Amino acid sequence: MTTSWARVAHGPPTFSCPANVSVGDAVYLTAGGGVDRARADSAATMSVFGFVASKPTTTTCSVTSVGSVGNFSLLTPGSVYFVSTTITGGITGTAPSAVGHVVQQVGIATSSSSIVIQLGSPIKL
Repeated sequence: MTTSWARVAHGPPTFSCPANVSVGDAVYLTAGGGVDRARADSAATMSVFGFVASKPTTTTCSVTSVGSVGNFSLLTPGSVYFVSTTITGGITGTAPSAVGHVVQQVGIATSSSSIVIQLGSPIKL
């Protein structure tokens, strides 16, 4: 059995974040070095860095960008998911298609509530 030394030694990294960020939100790195909820209708709120794994305090988040993440509902197992254009921090099974939106794959559903994280490169339409 192989164990990731980074996960054992340090766990997911912790960042500052707004109070409205929730566990399971897709987040991007801000210019100030914190994280905030991603949304694919604006290049300013992209590219996804990972998902909020926990919130040790109201304004700090642990973020994971590898492995799997849960806290979703109504996912279709085997389907590819992207950053949402309408739900800040959310994901969708439909890739954005409007000019100016950003397409970024974030993972594949393994159940109705979990995805395996597979972050793709963001592409601005």
